[in-house]
Amino acid sequence: MKRTGAGTPGNQPPYGPGARGRRKEIMSFKDSVMEKVKFWQEFWAFLRVRKKWWLAPIIVLSALLGILIVLTAGSALAPFIYTIF
Repeated sequence: MKRTGAGTPGNQPPYGPGARGRRKEIMSFKDSVMEKVKFWQEFWAFLRVRKKWWLAPIIVLSALLGILIVLTAGSALAPFIYTIF
């Protein structure tokens, strides 16, 4: 078997068995943040255009309750927070 180049036979880069040169792109932190910001911008535009204003309080309240649960998970207040639900 004749080797050509630095990769595996056929000049395929060695990324694992059966990969054949396909690999996931590693997203940088900046790209990840920009993707999330873009999602929220599009979601806000959806709410404005479709006039779905009734969704905004539900989303805000859900986010606040989620943050409250995460922040009080290890504290003495946790049993009192969980009784709300």
